[in-house]
Amino acid sequence: MPPVSGITLLQNNNCFYIIVNVFSDELKGLIRNQLAGVWNGFAEVEESPEIHSYKRTLNSFLDRYRDKAETTKKGMIGELLSHILINEYMQTFTSLSVLKNKEERSIKKGFDIIYFDNIKMNVWYSEVKSGRRESGSETSSEYNTILLNRSHTGISTMFDEKRSSLWESALIDVKLTIQDSKGRLKLKNLLD
Repeated sequence: MPPVSGITLLQNNNCFYIIVNVFSDELKGLIRNQLAGVWNGFAEVEESPEIHSYKRTLNSFLDRYRDKAETTKKGMIGELLSHILINEYMQTFTSLSVLKNKEERSIKKGFDIIYFDNIKMNVWYSEVKSGRRESGSETSSEYNTILLNRSHTGISTMFDEKRSSLWESALIDVKLTIQDSKGRLKLKNLLD
């Protein structure tokens, strides 16, 4: 699949990099087309498109976004872009998560995005980290390593804590994202 205008795709060993160089009209169009599904769940949008219109969804997102600290805003945009771009470029992956925190008007807690790989038939748990270098001493590559380590620690901690609320939230998201009831049941069993 050709890259979206303003985006560079790189692959190195087991890593696939999506670099946003320019916030192009094509990227804006992708966000516009996917925002309601990413925010509310694609199955929900399909079932009630008028309730989950782009305009209503955008207002809901901005309502939560406006009063957040700068670092939280970066995290919210990082998660939004992760949802949108992984949906676009990882064609064998199906997102089992919504971006919206269903419990409160804050950022999503727990696993940022859960994906199902339709080819390998396995589940991927992701943690999104965004931000800028903390000091002027590290390079962007060094800081990316810091962020990757934070993501690894965060996911490991969530698995170790065995908080039932994380799994309950993941199961709710499957219902919001997957229309097919048989497929939904299989995915819930896999998550369980």
